[in-house]
Amino acid sequence: MSSSTQPYPALVLIQVIITRYAYPVVLSIGIVGNFLNIILFLRKSLRTTSCNNYFFASAFSNLVALNIGIVAMLYTYDRPWAITTAYCKIRSYMFNASQQISRYLIVSACIDRFALCSTNATLRQFSRVQVARRCVIPFIIIIWHVFPIYMLVFNSAVNTSCVYPGVSALVNSIYGMSFVGFLPPTLMLIFSTLTIRNLTSRQDRRHVHPLSIVNINVSTDRDRKQQKKDQQVFAMLIVQVIVYVITTSMGSINLVYSVATAYMGIEKSIERKAIESFISSVTGILNYTSPSLSFYLFLLVSSLYRKEMKLVIRQVCTRCGLRWIVNNNSVGNSRATHHSRLVNHAMIVLLIIGLIIQLVDIPFHLNFLRFGIVLPSIPFICLIWWFIDIGLYNGFTIIMAWSSIHRYLFIFHDQIFFRGKKRFLFHYLPLIILILYILIFYIIAIIFPPCMHAFDYTLPVCNDYPCYLDDFILGLWDSIVN
Repeated sequence: MSSSTQPYPALVLIQVIITRYAYPVVLSIGIVGNFLNIILFLRKSLRTTSCNNYFFASAFSNLVALNIGIVAMLYTYDRPWAITTAYCKIRSYMFNASQQISRYLIVSACIDRFALCSTNATLRQFSRVQVARRCVIPFIIIIWHVFPIYMLVFNSAVNTSCVYPGVSALVNSIYGMSFVGFLPPTLMLIFSTLTIRNLTSRQDRRHVHPLSIVNINVSTDRDRKQQKKDQQVFAMLIVQVIVYVITTSMGSINLVYSVATAYMGIEKSIERKAIESFISSVTGILNYTSPSLSFYLFLLVSSLYRKEMKLVIRQVCTRCGLRWIVNNNSVGNSRATHHSRLVNHAMIVLLIIGLIIQLVDIPFHLNFLRFGIVLPSIPFICLIWWFIDIGLYNGFTIIMAWSSIHRYLFIFHDQIFFRGKKRFLFHYLPLIILILYILIFYIIAIIFPPCMHAFDYTLPVCNDYPCYLDDFILGLWDSIVN
């Protein structure tokens, strides 16, 4: 049914925008964030905390869930013929297993923090790193690969839709309401609340029984650092629980409503079905929000996490021979020297982008001139060529425009770059945002377009015309803004 015959065409348009544009953005943000989570939680200063091991394992399962869930959905959105029974069985099983593993790893992290703050010595043993790695995480992975096995048996494709026939539909609904919608957020909230209560009680006990001078001397810097680390880890956990509960509560309510109305046999009008379809679309993308935002939430609330991120960036720059970009403690670090380093950051980005363009674009053109055809003649080569020749070239222009504004600020308003916060706001943040914008926009427009590409392997750059340029929203935005 076209949007013109729908009772609420605006809702249909919003659903299309969510599917074609919002999902690729969430996917890109989630892949980058969870990949960085894996890198950071492998660092010694973070992996020695038991709770962080749950975050580390959760990042892996989030990557699987995002790729299985969103990539498969985007592929079949314009290719309904690809929805087969095998597709339904494999996608539903792998997606559900990975999501459940991620959810219950966060539940285990909540229990871990509760055990750490407990006055019971036996219970505190649960918060050890060895328990997390050898017992809890393997158990969760195994149990949530066993529970959803019924999906491999009963899920099937009917009229380009994945459905559960007969009694299996009721089983799947009960499973979703109990183990997905009710149990995880309830356990998260219960153990988070108990942890906060234990922390408050421990603080009260310290006021009633203050430490003696001897105890103060015994208290070491290592203990204080560990306590600060535990506090920041708990803050990371709390903010993730809050976001999870907020983003999944609407989906849980919608699931209960759908099951109730289905088994009550209520007749639904076209208008009601349109509204329900729109709500399902919104709750669907919210379901991916929490797994995609964990890295950015951790950066927001934890100074330790931000410090580790800076150290990773510094190590990468050092290994790439760019140590001077991040090292501000070298001899002769005068104001002029420091300013020249900041000015050169945008130039370094331009050099890297230009190098990538030349290393890919020129060999591809030479290969075409030699054989008279794009080789190998596969869509992947065309997508890479388009991304380099169009995406990175336009990105080069955008960074060049920003560097002009940046240079003006350095000349006439250099005082904004003296302090750390202002320097980050006016120097680092715009550059980071522009780089992420370039990557995300052209990945969406070229790799996940709202249309079907037409590849002509007999022409350079596969016809040099991605289909997104014909799309009203993406084409107009790329022409005017980029």
